Formats: sequence, structure tokens, C-alpha cells
Amino acid sequence: MSRVIATILACTLSIPAVGFAKSRFPKIPDGVLSEGTYTNEGLGVKFHVPDGWTATTDGEIPDGFDYHPPRDPSRQCVKVLMSVSVSGSSADPGYTSKGSYFVIDPGCFPDARFPTSMDTGDVRAIAGKIIHAFAHSPYIAPDGADVGSFQQENLLFVMLTGQCAAGRGNQEVHENLMLSFTAFHGYWIGWATRADDERTNQLKSISNGVQFWIGPKGKIP
Repeated sequence: MSRVIATILACTLSIPAVGFAKSRFPKIPDGVLSEGTYTNEGLGVKFHVPDGWTATTDGEIPDGFDYHPPRDPSRQCVKVLMSVSVSGSSADPGYTSKGSYFVIDPGCFPDARFPTSMDTGDVRAIAGKIIHAFAHSPYIAPDGADVGSFQQENLLFVMLTGQCAAGRGNQEVHENLMLSFTAFHGYWIGWATRADDERTNQLKSISNGVQFWIGPKGKIP
């Protein structure tokens, strides 16, 4: 994995407010979750559920992908395709690791362009807008995110990572936050996780369970 690293603090971003437009989500077809695999032929994506995790495609934003009210624009610009979770941690048996596979409508960011290379400046620019728009998400740390990029299946991915602590005293859990997305079929598609150290090690290969393809009908929503 090739990466470029820079740190962006969510609380000090000096970028303009996001310009939101009407979402195209009604055009996105529902996917199918079967035997541990989510398939959406309309979008041309396939996600494999991590071993031992529970998956759902109820269409709701799990635990608040963004903590803004439901009618807030930032909530209207992301559609969760599948959410996953698993309970238990060596530090806190009651802790739950979770993740979301999602699609973002880039029409909500009319002045943003997805980078075509791992140029640091271009990657930082798009990352800054995502951090700013979803700073209240459980997948963005309060102090911002480290920004990187990698290539997979001939696609460029922007990756945001961070760390937090949950709980107190002997039950404090070290949390690892990650959000990765790419431009595909006119949308930004990706996944995000918030997990303890044990589950994070298990998720290091999560990108290997993601597949992108152009459907047989070649239709793009």
C-alpha cells in the first residue's frame, strides 16, 4: 500500500461551508445481503462481511453515521448500504466495534474534485471537505484525522485514520477509526470502521473483501 500522510485538525479547518445540492440517492438500487456477502449490481460493488461480524441492510444510518439531525444536509448526502458490528473487547466486554459501507453523493460537494493521483495536495483537499462535513461522525476523531491514499483494483482510495479512547479506568478501550472511499460510477463509495485493537487487526484485510465492477448492463444510476 502506498500512502501519503498529513494531519488535518477538524476543529481548525479554515475551509468554506459545504455547498449541498439535492441528493440523487432515490436512483440508487437496493442491494442484496446473502450468505455473508452484500451485492449491489446497480452500483457495481460487492462487500464481504468480516468473519464473526453481524451485518444489516436496514437502510438506516447506524448509531448516527453523522450525529446531526436527520434533515441536516450532511445526513442527506450519505447512504449506508450495509452496517456491521461485533460485541466484546478484552478491555471492556460491553464494547461494540462497528462499521459502515456507504455511498456519498459528490453532488453535495459541487466545488470538490476527486483526485486522479496520489498527489498530496489533491488528496488533502478532498479529505478536508469530508472531515469538515462529517466531523460529528463516529468515524472521525475529535482532533481530526491522518490522511493517506492507496490504490486497489486500479482505483485510487482516500483514507482517513484516527484514534480515540472509550470508557474509563480499567475498562478504557483504545479505538482505531478508519474511513476509506473512492470515486466509482459517479459516486464516492467506501467503508468506515471504529474498532478496538483486537478487531482492528482482524480488519486489516477488510479491503480485500471489497470488489468493484461494471455491471452486465453497463448502467450507472
